[in-house]
Amino acid sequence: EQSASQTVTSLEGKLPKDVEMSRVMVVSDRDDYLRAARDAGMITCRLRKPNSRRGNITTHYDVEDVPQIQEVIDEIAGISFNAVLNR
Repeated sequence: EQSASQTVTSLEGKLPKDVEMSRVMVVSDRDDYLRAARDAGMITCRLRKPNSRRGNITTHYDVEDVPQIQEVIDEIAGISFNAVLNR
């Protein structure tokens, strides 16, 4: 089984060359993957159930369920929910 850092390194090698690591977001509930992604310069998002422990790695974003990931992506992309409604 690959370590988290090996997995992240493998991911880097599979991305198109014009994709900057700072534009890639890794979503996980595991500290080892979040640490490896952060160390590689990626955006990190922790999937954390309500009332569970925070974890040992500081992440850019924390969400409690999968649908909230879309909200994070929209925030990163600069999409405002209100702006969409006002069109």
